[in-house]
Amino acid sequence: MKHCSSCQQDKPLSEFYPQANGNGWQSKCRRCHNAACAARRRADPTYRARQYQAKQRWNQRNPAKVQIHLRRCLGRLIWDPRLPGVPEICREVESALWQLREAIAA
Repeated sequence: MKHCSSCQQDKPLSEFYPQANGNGWQSKCRRCHNAACAARRRADPTYRARQYQAKQRWNQRNPAKVQIHLRRCLGRLIWDPRLPGVPEICREVESALWQLREAIAA
């Protein structure tokens, strides 16, 4: 059981979202968290636009992470080159593909 800092009720941990850093749980329950997010969107119409711009900036700074995420979501990720134990030939192919992608984009 965990105490919600917003509605002041004790609820099971399944009613809370995990923290983004992976250490523990958020202080507000899911219902209160979702209500606060909806209120913020209603109060500030530019919120979504700012969030979208921030996401686009992050995507531009982290193209390798975005590519791996997209491949994982689309079911095309056979190996994750960041993990140990990946054969060297796989890393070489991955590197060559990234160089080709950068050459085409330039």
